[in-house]
Amino acid sequence: MKKQIIHISLHRTGKIVALVSAAVSILFFIALLLVGVISHPEILGRFNAIWLRLLIATLMIPLISGLFGYLFTVIGCFLYNRIAKRTGGIEFTVTESGDF
Repeated sequence: MKKQIIHISLHRTGKIVALVSAAVSILFFIALLLVGVISHPEILGRFNAIWLRLLIATLMIPLISGLFGYLFTVIGCFLYNRIAKRTGGIEFTVTESGDF
């Protein structure tokens, strides 16, 4: 059975991609922070501008990633919807499966 995607919800899709982008960026930032602390353990003993910058980055990176993820997804969905009106959208084949 063939199906076509002729419309993608802009806000809903943008919201999901933004949340996933923010979550993934938090994971990457934590990994990078751990690598930084392991490679420079001397920074653990003092509180200075480095920690303040890390705290600001911890808050800002997921927000910026989520914002740009939302904006570019909305733009992409908008363009897809306009193009799909003229071309019929993406077509794919679906089969019934009892695996779930």
